[in-house]
Amino acid sequence: MRRELEPAVTGLQALVATNPTVGVAELEVARTELDRLEAGL
Repeated sequence: MRRELEPAVTGLQALVATNPTVGVAELEVARTELDRLEAGL
């Protein structure tokens, strides 16, 4: 599952790096979801 979500998280990190006001909330949600999935596996 991590392999499937990691590219999306990486893409959001790139978006935040280029425009910090866009995507911060989305990035945090993605990180939280990734952590939850890892904990459940």
